[in-house]
Amino acid sequence: MAMQIIRARGPSGPNCEYVFKLEDWLIQSGCEDKHVIELANTIRKLLGDSSTMKANGV
Repeated sequence: MAMQIIRARGPSGPNCEYVFKLEDWLIQSGCEDKHVIELANTIRKLLGDSSTMKANGV
């Protein structure tokens, strides 16, 4: 799924940015979702940006 998200782009920009913004919003709202965090971290890893990986508390 992560590769599909990386390749996808909509009218508002790349879908991976949507995942990162969703992850940030959920964390800021106190609703951390371990699946969204894991997906975002996988995308970061595939993009070569592991320096910004978030902890998923698991």
